[in-house]
Amino acid sequence: MNPLYVLVSMSGLLSFHSMLVGYMGYGISFTVETLGYVALTFGIAWWAYDDAGKKKYWRPYEFGAFMFFGWPMFLPIYLYQTRHWSGMKSYLGILTLYWLPWALGWAAYYANPANG
Repeated sequence: MNPLYVLVSMSGLLSFHSMLVGYMGYGISFTVETLGYVALTFGIAWWAYDDAGKKKYWRPYEFGAFMFFGWPMFLPIYLYQTRHWSGMKSYLGILTLYWLPWALGWAAYYANPANG
């Protein structure tokens, strides 16, 4: 199973839920939001770990933990080392997947005339 497909699917499901709840005039619950973003973070770490194996990149012992707990800082370094400046496009894509549920939830909230 490709981790990128799982990451895109998780982002899509969380985005759909955010839009549905946002359009109804509510915010997503703290539990769903926390679990969703932890799942997205896990997906990002899984993708980076899998990609490092495919690229024959030397991984430190705790590479997965570094990516899980500090992906906003460590992922750009890894992507630059493996892809140089074109890796920043991948980083922007992953940032988009991470922030898309939040942005679509707010957009759906303000799209409803009763809310905005």
